[in-house]
Amino acid sequence: MSLAEFREAFSCWLQSALADYKTRWLAAIDGKTCRQGLAADGSPVQMLNVFLQHLKLALDEWSIGSDKTK
Repeated sequence: MSLAEFREAFSCWLQSALADYKTRWLAAIDGKTCRQGLAADGSPVQMLNVFLQHLKLALDEWSIGSDKTK
């Protein structure tokens, strides 16, 4: 299974799992600098994370490179 296929399957599962809740869920988006994980050029990796705080569930994360303006 590819990462894209996994993300699609996870998204479908999450939508069905949350369908029974009567609450609206808000996703938080947070950027972090991962100083322990370095890019190929030795610079710190910039990560963007999306999560549901009430469920303590990370939805996704990805590297945004060194350009925080994207």
